[in-house]
Amino acid sequence: MNITYCVSPKSNLGNILLFSLLIMIFLFLASCNSDKKMSDAVSHDFISPHHEASKQLSAAFSNTQEVEDTIPLTSDIAQLAPGSKRHSEYKIFGWHLPSNSKKWKTYNFDLLWGISYFSYSIDPNTGKYRKSENGADAIADWNGTAMLDSAQIHGCKVFLTVTNFTKSDNAKFLLNRSAWDTLLTHVTQLLKNRKASGINIDFENVAAENKNDLSHFITFISTGLKKVNPEYQVSLALYAVDHNQVFDIKLLNQAVDFYTLMSYDYYGRFSHNKAGPVAPLRKSSQWGAHSVTTSVDYYITQGVSSDDLILGIPYYGNEFIVAEDKAPASVAGFKGRPCYSSIHKKRLNNKLTPVVVNECGGEYYSYTEEDQIVQCWYDGSALLSEKFQFVKERNLGGVCIWALGYDWGEPNLWNLISDSLGTSAHVSP
Repeated sequence: MNITYCVSPKSNLGNILLFSLLIMIFLFLASCNSDKKMSDAVSHDFISPHHEASKQLSAAFSNTQEVEDTIPLTSDIAQLAPGSKRHSEYKIFGWHLPSNSKKWKTYNFDLLWGISYFSYSIDPNTGKYRKSENGADAIADWNGTAMLDSAQIHGCKVFLTVTNFTKSDNAKFLLNRSAWDTLLTHVTQLLKNRKASGINIDFENVAAENKNDLSHFITFISTGLKKVNPEYQVSLALYAVDHNQVFDIKLLNQAVDFYTLMSYDYYGRFSHNKAGPVAPLRKSSQWGAHSVTTSVDYYITQGVSSDDLILGIPYYGNEFIVAEDKAPASVAGFKGRPCYSSIHKKRLNNKLTPVVVNECGGEYYSYTEEDQIVQCWYDGSALLSEKFQFVKERNLGGVCIWALGYDWGEPNLWNLISDSLGTSAHVSP
């Protein structure tokens, strides 16, 4: 049997139109590639500075209290400027990593409004906290560290960060109601143990289909904690860009007391095209549509009250291996996230002159290592001061620091905050 396939002129026209449409889509996607900076957060798990720190803690944690007792303070830690006091209008909030050993002794507790221990990492199957990779009790330092006592003596509130990071772990936990009950029981006891003020929820890479589950969980844990103690506060870490629109702000406002905006890593490990600023204050044609300002505007439009929104401040930089020493420069690889103290020492020891990029406000320095050009981007003093002024102009709730101890006692950052958002900034000359 002979089968003849007949293709009509109308069918040919349809194929041509379909092919043309595919070409147009391809060209459009190619043109958008220059603003790809954070697109990895949509397609798969985005590894944020918080997530990366959690993984490092799990790998390195054995007995933090022993580490804390055996690592001495180094002689190059600067003394904090005296007289820094918190102001009633602004919350200075920071995350504390237990691996920072005695670095907490350089914290300015008189300036800090709240400090959040990082973290209760959830086992999504049970709601209990995860053990470290070597089986150690990863939350033991919460019960033993003198850091929390020191904070409270100075009137600084103490919080416990509750974390869950991957898409699969979030789906698993958010659909496991018995795990919610276990988590609530454990967290309640931990807060009681240290007379703490509440929790900071940091769930990252939540899928769009789990949006309602996330809202229900946050409502559940907030209601449960406030039944135990009406004074407990529940805060929520917001993404710089909510690609999947998982935060139902109008519903969450009923359960959340304040929000910590992770307004950093606009460029980072996922930036495959060009190196760029960690946290640009404004959007621009050169550095893209996402910025600290657009993040703030988005969440306020969604219903977050400006005085409940605390702006994230990165105490770290991003190091890129680049093709040439200019801005923007093509990326050949990502080297890492050095903390502020490492950046400061690198600049001083090697006499590196930073380049300020006015369009984004960020700055970078470059150096050569093993015949490769390394470009380190970070927020300099000028940009940080501008952000603190932005907080005041927009009536935001304050700033949140990722992470405390990354400055290793260098007083410059504390003094910047004190001058801008502490009581000294409001004293008449």
